[in-house]
Formats: sequence, C-alpha cells, structure tokens
Amino acid sequence: VMANQAAKKAEQRIKDFRLYHGGAILAVLAFYALIKFGLFYSTWERFHTYAFSASVAGLYTCYSIVYSNLESGGLLEDKGGWTEPCRDMLYLILFTVAIALASDSCW
Repeated sequence: VMANQAAKKAEQRIKDFRLYHGGAILAVLAFYALIKFGLFYSTWERFHTYAFSASVAGLYTCYSIVYSNLESGGLLEDKGGWTEPCRDMLYLILFTVAIALASDSCW
C-alpha cells in the first residue's frame, strides 16, 4: 500500500510539472511570438530569431533534464546534479523572454 502511495505521489509530481512548467513555457513562448512577431513584425530582426531559437532550445533541454529526473523518482527540489541548475535556467530563460517584450537589450 505504501509503495502504491509513493508511486501515486511521483505520478502527481510529474503531472504537476507538465501542467505548470510546461504550460508556462508554452504560454510565454506563444505570447512572445504573437506579440513580437504578430503585432510588431516591422521591428523583428534576425537576432530576434537567433535569440528566440536559443531560448527554445535551452528551455527544451532544461525541461527534458528535469522531467527525466522526475520520471526516475527524483524531486523538483533535488539538490546537486543537473536538476537544480536546469530548474533555475528554466526560470531565468522564461523571465528573459518575458522581459524581452519590453526591451531588445534584454536578449
């Protein structure tokens, strides 16, 4: 019974991570693309494409590393290894993309 409860908690952590972190990533990237490319297309330059692409690649890499840690039974709060810096990078990249709407110098 205890093992089943631990498995349910681990499964719930994975679902929560997908919902909140995955949802935040998609929302911020879609919002940036919609606003910057859709409404302010005339100000879109090549470096926006490079920075946006690098951000997507970084988010995908960090998300994958943290997600695989959760799948193997780890916690989001794990210290050491790749989980902690990748979790921090997720937040920093999302913040940078969101702030880049206000100023191109954020890239």
